[in-house]
Amino acid sequence: IPDYNIDINGDGKPDLNIDTDNDGKPDLNLVILKDWKPSKCVEIDGIKYSTGITAKPEINIDLDGDLIPDINIDNKGDFKPHLNISTDGKNATVNLVEIHEWKPGKDYKKGNFPYDSIGEEVKPQINIDTDDDGRPDINLDFDGDGVPDINIDTDGDNIPDINIDSTGDGKPDVNVDTDDDGVADENIVKITEWKPEHNANKPFPYDTMKFEEKTKLEDKGIIVEKPDGTTFPPSLTLKVTDITKDKVEAVTDKISHNFDEGQEVIQVFDVKLLENGKEIQPDGTLRVKIPVKSGIKNPSLYILNEAGEYEKVEAEFKDGYLIYETDWLGEVAVIGNEDELDTDVNGAFYPGANMGGALTGDTTNIMIYMGMGSMAIGMMLLVLYKREQED
Repeated sequence: IPDYNIDINGDGKPDLNIDTDNDGKPDLNLVILKDWKPSKCVEIDGIKYSTGITAKPEINIDLDGDLIPDINIDNKGDFKPHLNISTDGKNATVNLVEIHEWKPGKDYKKGNFPYDSIGEEVKPQINIDTDDDGRPDINLDFDGDGVPDINIDTDGDNIPDINIDSTGDGKPDVNVDTDDDGVADENIVKITEWKPEHNANKPFPYDTMKFEEKTKLEDKGIIVEKPDGTTFPPSLTLKVTDITKDKVEAVTDKISHNFDEGQEVIQVFDVKLLENGKEIQPDGTLRVKIPVKSGIKNPSLYILNEAGEYEKVEAEFKDGYLIYETDWLGEVAVIGNEDELDTDVNGAFYPGANMGGALTGDTTNIMIYMGMGSMAIGMMLLVLYKREQED
């Protein structure tokens, strides 16, 4: 019974139990041959030998002839494949690892049969290949603990559900499960379809969700963009809070000495940039657009800087927005003059500013008309009264 360098197809090249280091013991494509019945004799270059072994290799298959096993690798020495398992016989399907070098060490024996394993230092990564191209797509285990870390498919539909890496940096940023309870609790996105793109290469090729990223972030009318027009990752969101009611007096006290005549604090916003739900500052310059209410003349903008002081910023007023560029987000205040002629609000009459006790705007006109009408009625009554006296 042949032990190594066995030719099963009669082409004159060994196929099974190959001895790569010429020590007289097989290293690759191992099978244990308990019985051999020659079924065919062939002659190649004048040499006659028998072929037709029915045994098939079970582990350590070398597909490309480089003497490095490609699929079904036994790294534990128990004669069972653990890494790079192929379900179709062509492409590795699950448990993928990239093996750069393999040095046979004759580190295991099965009975009296010595062979080489890959070694315990090679660990599977879980890594399921959904499109059968030999590259992992979902369920990546980066810390080798046997538990998927990103792109986790919880319902078995081959579409990742939680801890999804959309940017290819190896960190989840969509449907993030922070408490590891199997339910996404941050940056929730409903995913109904997944088309693997193989858009990440480290630490090995795998797929991210490749979401369409936004060119601007917006909340409560405030818009944030990048000056160069590049996009924001899905992990970034904008959160704006209108804090005018609580802050207008405090802001006025601090900066009123800088106001021009008739100016006042119109509106105050708290602008925050969030990454995975946590507040951060921009890592570069952003273009910020602050909407200004209609009827405001000569608007200007103040921001609360890192030192806790309000400072005026150079902002362009265009299309109803105060536009400026900054690498710092936080509290902003809109300053301006309210147009006294613009008093019609939602169909009702707004009294405008009460200067020295006198009503102004359309309300003043109404009061004048009402007074004149009252005087006219009084005069008519007086005339009628005198006529009655004369009669």
